[in-house]
Amino acid sequence: MFSGASTFVEGVDTTFGVIMGITLFLLIGISLTIILFMYRYNKRRHPKAVQIKGYPTLELVWTIILLGLVVIIYYYGWTGWVSMRETPDDYIEVTVNASLEDGFSFKYDNDKVSEKLYVPVGKPVKLYLDAEDVIHSLFIPAFRMKEDMNPGLEYGHAWFEATTEGEFDLYGAELYGGVQEAMMLSEVVVMSEEDYSSWYGPVKTTEVDPATRGRRIAERNGCQACHSFDGSMVIGPTFKGIYGQNVTVFTNNVKREIIIDDEYIRHSIYFPDDDIVEGFNKGQMISYENVISEEDVQLIIEFIKSLSE
Repeated sequence: MFSGASTFVEGVDTTFGVIMGITLFLLIGISLTIILFMYRYNKRRHPKAVQIKGYPTLELVWTIILLGLVVIIYYYGWTGWVSMRETPDDYIEVTVNASLEDGFSFKYDNDKVSEKLYVPVGKPVKLYLDAEDVIHSLFIPAFRMKEDMNPGLEYGHAWFEATTEGEFDLYGAELYGGVQEAMMLSEVVVMSEEDYSSWYGPVKTTEVDPATRGRRIAERNGCQACHSFDGSMVIGPTFKGIYGQNVTVFTNNVKREIIIDDEYIRHSIYFPDDDIVEGFNKGQMISYENVISEEDVQLIIEFIKSLSE
């Protein structure tokens, strides 16, 4: 556990070190104070109890000290967490699938699937996380990375950048995943860029049509959890056959008729509560304004169009 092989190691270990140091300081300080008070204010030395009055200066001092310690812990925790959520540019994408039956599998952009996670050293890797059955948790101790994987929700994501070549443990760490979670074992294999390129192989040269690319983006962001692709009804309207249709929506509680077109879909992805289709509830979808780019939204629109042809 003390080995470190990613860019997160320094931040996480420093945070834990600070918390441990503060904890030990308080433990020793409080314990010594208790022992001192037991000796100095015991019944034999002071047989007659005396009411102790307040000491505002002392109370203010220890309140400021404790507040300072909390701020220090928050600072290190916040800076470490922020670095884990801000993915650098030029990253490699890998889709991670988890199930109790099949364990972990890793799918790359060229459709290659592996039971181990192969990555190049010194290159950011973004993981799109999907669980098929129950909640799982992807844990790579040497990278100081742990991220939940929730079934039926939009894709979670995590990223890391390995700094050392080698093989590192990867396993499921979700208590509520059941007994089989303990059997979900895999490895991260960190290779040189040359070895990784050789393992990865050539990327498919066949051009993928926009609708297919849009479907992948929709699946990656978990759209199918609320919008079916086959006409069945779930939480939100189905994508199948909806493009170009006249529908009734509620805008600021005002009922009106609209046509499902590019602009409506784009606006609904970024501002989902503005125009609610009749028969469905408000507040069921988050905004993807800073999640899905304009280009990817257009590809999703092309996919929805294809389901109406």
